[in-house]
Amino acid sequence: MKIFKQSLAHTRISSEKLLVAKSLAKGLSILENLIPDVIFLDLNLPDSLGINSFRLLKSIAIKIPVIVLTGIDDESIAKEALREGAQDYLLKD
Repeated sequence: MKIFKQSLAHTRISSEKLLVAKSLAKGLSILENLIPDVIFLDLNLPDSLGINSFRLLKSIAIKIPVIVLTGIDDESIAKEALREGAQDYLLKD
């Protein structure tokens, strides 16, 4: 997460406005009370892995852009997420 926040320093996105959920369940609970401008979704979470994480999130956050964060080993899964409606993906490395 530290590297991700450092990367945001080079954008117009303020890390002060960044909400971090360390699990998919926590992220989904945040969505009950808040509609973010964008969601950055790590496909490797303690309670959910791979494309199913994206599918579940997207079924709830239908109109919110989702950018998938993935490792090199998961790049094919990230491309599948693009086909299913993700805005883009970023390699963590």
